[in-house]
Amino acid sequence: MPQIKLGVAPPSTDKTSCDHSWMEKKSKTPEEGKKANKETADKVKTSDPPSEKGYKFENHCIDSNMEKLKIEKVSVLYECLLCGQTQEVDIVGENQIAECKNKKKADLTQAARLNDIQKKTKGGGKPLAKINENHKKSKRLEKTYSNNGFETEMVKGFL
Repeated sequence: MPQIKLGVAPPSTDKTSCDHSWMEKKSKTPEEGKKANKETADKVKTSDPPSEKGYKFENHCIDSNMEKLKIEKVSVLYECLLCGQTQEVDIVGENQIAECKNKKKADLTQAARLNDIQKKTKGGGKPLAKINENHKKSKRLEKTYSNNGFETEMVKGFL
């Protein structure tokens, strides 16, 4: 039987009730992330055009927010030290994390994890949902994320 150190909570088997303790596992610089996104977009261009657009949109969000968010890292993988759950964060800025949304549906479980990561790694505030204004479901996405504790921003100029 594994020994549990004093002062350390045992790993939880129920990820939904865990009071997560997030630790960064890996990340990329903005330049590395943009390069990886471009390479992936080029690979899926013909087989999965919506995914191609998503990778390009993420690069657009990085470029248009370097100063506003003071972007430190992108494609950051966090893992909970207690339950092992993982969550990828698109953009990590000095005081705020951001999720780039170029799809029709919100993932509310992911939204809850992103809120928790914002609170526990940035000391509070709201995470930012960057939504492609030209997506046909953009208004619904904006409302959903806003209702789930996010600051929202409609990104103009991306088709």
